[in-house]
Amino acid sequence: MDGAFGWDDFYCVDLGKDESRIKSIFLKILKIIFAFFFFELSFNNCSYDQTLIYKKDYLVGKNTLLGLNGFYFNKTSPTIYDTTEYLYPIFFYSDGSVILMGALKDTFQLGNRIRQNPKAIWGTWGNYKIKDDTILIETLEPYPTGDSFRHKRVIKKGTLMKDRLYFLSESWNEGPTKEIKKEVSFVYFNLKPDSTENWIRKKKRFN
Repeated sequence: MDGAFGWDDFYCVDLGKDESRIKSIFLKILKIIFAFFFFELSFNNCSYDQTLIYKKDYLVGKNTLLGLNGFYFNKTSPTIYDTTEYLYPIFFYSDGSVILMGALKDTFQLGNRIRQNPKAIWGTWGNYKIKDDTILIETLEPYPTGDSFRHKRVIKKGTLMKDRLYFLSESWNEGPTKEIKKEVSFVYFNLKPDSTENWIRKKKRFN
């Protein structure tokens, strides 16, 4: 064989009817490898803003208007090109933990995801604090900075109402406070992600 063996040679092997299937599997493996290294980079090569709300053994505060036996949600379309309305669930816990989950088609998909593995839920963990009818939600959002990640502090402020939560503003560290004026509704649900996966409460620097 003349020259070096390259990718073109690999794809030219006669695999018959299984060729397209093997190519598809090969590409999926490459995607998994890439996702793994991206995940490692985001957690091992990053910096963190200091939390303002969460401190070890901090006082969460209480208000009976906050729904704990279900989730809050709003239904929105992600882009002007995708008109599908998705759920964006928010779960609160009595210890002060909160998770803001990504787009899901419906409660059926949400339930299946939690049942399969309540510890492996893709979402943004954070913590909240209540005073009277005001709630503050603090998360640390990964933000790319060159070849590393910085977890920037984000604080959302809202007002608790019966079966509703009205978000008033959002502030990023080193940035201005922005009005968001968004309402989310509460619905009862008998499943929740495992709050022991709140990584902020596990990290030594915050405790």
